[in-house]
Order: sequence, then structure tokens, then C-alpha cells
Amino acid sequence: MVLLAGPCAEARDRRLRIDRVFAGEAATDDREAVASLGLSDEQFIAASREALALIERDWALIERIADELEKGRVLEFEDVEKMVYPG
Repeated sequence: MVLLAGPCAEARDRRLRIDRVFAGEAATDDREAVASLGLSDEQFIAASREALALIERDWALIERIADELEKGRVLEFEDVEKMVYPG
């Protein structure tokens, strides 16, 4: 799931299908990492759907964290934890 999260979030952000993200040259490391899992096609599709559902559910939080990173902030674990679990 973790290996799929980045490409799935990129697909959502760029409004692309996940296979289009994985097809790009920049996704070489992602393809190799996922291939190392030895998933069947059905397992890959199921895991991708789960990752996309989680990303959709938490998209506002993902964007908030990305906004902080785009400002040049370095976020420690505790910073992100406070954003995920405020109060």
C-alpha cells in the first residue's frame, strides 16, 4: 500500500490513470519497488483501488501537508502527526 501511495496521489493530483503514472520514466523506481512485491495483476489492482480510496478520503490532509512542504518547510514526524491528529 505504501509503495502505491505516491503514484496514486500523483495520478489523483494530475488527473491521470494510475497506469499512465507508472508508465513514465520518472516512475522507474516505483515500478521496480512494486514489481519486487510479486503481486498478481488482481492483487495489484485491488491494492491500487485501496490506495486510491485512502487517498481520496484523506486528500484535504495530503494537500495541507504538501502545501507546507512547497513553502520549503522541513516537517518532522511530530509536525505531521499534529496535522493528522490535531489537539
